[in-house]
Amino acid sequence: MSDPMPGDGDHSYSLSITMGAGRCTIRLTGSVDWQSAPTLQLALIQAALGVSGSVRVDLSGLEFADSSFLHLLLDMQRHCRARGTRMRIGSRLQPVVKRLFDLTGARCYFEFVDQALPPRTAVTDSRAD
Repeated sequence: MSDPMPGDGDHSYSLSITMGAGRCTIRLTGSVDWQSAPTLQLALIQAALGVSGSVRVDLSGLEFADSSFLHLLLDMQRHCRARGTRMRIGSRLQPVVKRLFDLTGARCYFEFVDQALPPRTAVTDSRAD
């Protein structure tokens, strides 16, 4: 699914969600800011609600994220924990995204893993300003 996102034209993202065997893999690329975060949040939480085992989030292709994205991840983790689902984030982060976690001290609130993620396959959602 692809819809334009309102904004200044500088930030757009692509979302890929792969579901199977009680697990969900979410891949984000591009940029997420306060304008795109609300729509993205709905998609991520809906994906996480359909999972009984674990959610893995691959942010290796995310080139920009602001504090609204961090808030979105914290909300998603809260929803996962409430359902007994484990949420893990891939440890390969772009420097700007890594800095967001480090400067805010939020890194300690998430489980980061360094493991290969399954190949891309399922639902794709691209949002562009």
